[in-house]
Amino acid sequence: TMRRWLEANPDDELAKEVRAQLTSEPERYARYTREYMGWGVFALMGRA
Repeated sequence: TMRRWLEANPDDELAKEVRAQLTSEPERYARYTREYMGWGVFALMGRA
């Protein structure tokens, strides 16, 4: 997963971009996907 990659490569030049995407994507996914899929149960991987 992207989170595991980030943990293994915290100093990579893409780390800042990956971190930003990991922060914004869950909210974006929940906001826009609900319109098409309705309400559901989502399991999220816990942050370490």
